[in-house]
Amino acid sequence: MSSLKKPHLLTTRPARRMLSASASCAAVGEHYAQCILDTYTTISQGVCEKEFSAFKKCVSDQLKKSV
Repeated sequence: MSSLKKPHLLTTRPARRMLSASASCAAVGEHYAQCILDTYTTISQGVCEKEFSAFKKCVSDQLKKSV
């Protein structure tokens, strides 16, 4: 039975879990979005890497909590 997924994971759609996790990270996401807005005319690779990494970690942590 240990190889079976938890029942709530089978009934919760992945997109809904992602949306919920992203919503929980709204403040961190806002910092990332602001970085993009501030640099969109001169954007280059890695410009908002710090903000993106923080947002990605937050969403990842929220998804882990929902398991």
